[in-house]
Amino acid sequence: MSQPVPPGSAKEALGMLRSAMGYLSAADATAMAAETQAQCLQALEQVNSMGTAARASVLAAFTSGQGYCADADYSPRAWLMNKTRVTRGAAAGHTAWARRATAHPQVVAALAAGEMSESFGRTICTWTDKLPQDCRPAADASW
Repeated sequence: MSQPVPPGSAKEALGMLRSAMGYLSAADATAMAAETQAQCLQALEQVNSMGTAARASVLAAFTSGQGYCADADYSPRAWLMNKTRVTRGAAAGHTAWARRATAHPQVVAALAAGEMSESFGRTICTWTDKLPQDCRPAADASW
């Protein structure tokens, strides 16, 4: 099997992502073998983790540059709700990950590599947030 050609830009990557997800969401899962269904579920969980890391990175940069102001929104959370049509709770979750990206870079790196699930990463961050500040990086890295 040949290796896929990596995208050359964020626009190309987003197009490939939409194409792949369009294919999987339209596929007849009942016609798949159980092994293929299992592979899909594992890959989708991995991609979800990677997506969380990517969103956190982009949203942190968007927030830092106050990109939401260009659309007359007063916060990144409001912008997410208005422009991406997510609920208040989803927007809060996304902005929480943007903050975690700064506080827990090892956890976010593991998410970006697809090495842990988002829920596992969130749990680790919750646990290590209870530790003294100077102990958190080592605890985050020891998952």
